[in-house]
Amino acid sequence: MLYLSLFFKKHRSTYYDLLQRVRNEGDWESWVRFFLQGVLETSDQAVATARRIVEMFAAHRRTLERHGRAAGSVLRLQEALQRRPVVTIAAAAEATSLSVPAVTQALEKMQSDRLVTEITGRKRDKVFVYTPYVALLGEGAEPLAASPG
Repeated sequence: MLYLSLFFKKHRSTYYDLLQRVRNEGDWESWVRFFLQGVLETSDQAVATARRIVEMFAAHRRTLERHGRAAGSVLRLQEALQRRPVVTIAAAAEATSLSVPAVTQALEKMQSDRLVTEITGRKRDKVFVYTPYVALLGEGAEPLAASPG
């Protein structure tokens, strides 16, 4: 995923200056160079993030393998959460072909490892998030402070 809009937002004044130069002077070359610089920086960031995700999944797998007999169910749940990091128990059971009690137990183990967080606070229809994964995906997408002026 390339977040070019974030690059443009970070370099807002350059972005607007170059657009104005295209309008006023027909200076497409500067705009294209700026745009390609954005593609390069953004793609480098995407590759770095992808590598971090792969490493994170492997580290979590090693942690989850320590759960003995339950490791098979927990690892199957982790694989499902890699595809869909926000789930209900029912959705996780369907995605993994595990029983609801097996998914519930696996989620409890992942919660104890601080890999999953329940976000509703409800007793029923709980929603769980693969927290470190979602946090990593959100890095760099935080809103930038408004520039003065």
